[in-house]
Amino acid sequence: MSEDNLQEEIDFWDDFALEYTQIQNESALNIVSDVGNYLAKQIPMKTETLVDLAGGSGKFLPVLYPLTSNYLLVDFSKEMIALAQKKYPIEKNGFIISEQNRFLAQSASQTYDILFSAMNPAIRTKKDLNEIIRVTKQKVYLLRVIQEEDALFGPFEEPSQDWDLMAQYKNWLDLPYQSHFFTYQLEEVITKVFFEAYFEDDLSPKILEMAVEKFFSTKTIAINRKTITFELLSINVNS
Repeated sequence: MSEDNLQEEIDFWDDFALEYTQIQNESALNIVSDVGNYLAKQIPMKTETLVDLAGGSGKFLPVLYPLTSNYLLVDFSKEMIALAQKKYPIEKNGFIISEQNRFLAQSASQTYDILFSAMNPAIRTKKDLNEIIRVTKQKVYLLRVIQEEDALFGPFEEPSQDWDLMAQYKNWLDLPYQSHFFTYQLEEVITKVFFEAYFEDDLSPKILEMAVEKFFSTKTIAINRKTITFELLSINVNS
């Protein structure tokens, strides 16, 4: 990524930081506590160092911090880091504002026991993954959504390419790994007005009319049942 594109990306996340954090806080999923409970059984207490890479505003900080003597939250957005610092007044040196490649390059002479990263958009190539493994002594934990299905929106939307990333990571690996899955089923109320507005620019009038008739008929609301599956990939670096 060029310096200009990187700066645009940083500016976007700085501007979006507060709204993104609010969206995360409103989530009904128990993924944070479930991942925390799982890792608490996997990581020896207390491991010396744990890096939360691309950790944003600290979504997983509450469950990762107790697992280590030295917790580091790394993110390239200063606004994300500021939100994390405000909400979680831990040691100031536990927060690092740095783009991922720069952080990994600066860690050339240093390694960390555990590295955790959730929904990291910057792990796109085998080189990205290898750099993360290079700075880790024991285990790398990568968390991603691998499948999302719902009754109302799914039939009209293309699957996200990000859902295939975890499979790609495993194809790149020469190290042993394990996978653990977390599946959630949710119900949400969707209004007819919202559904029509959501697809107004993406569906033809005829298809949209047929969809509205199918899901709403004479009703003004419908229940959207959603299934979301996360995969936690555990890479054994010290094997």
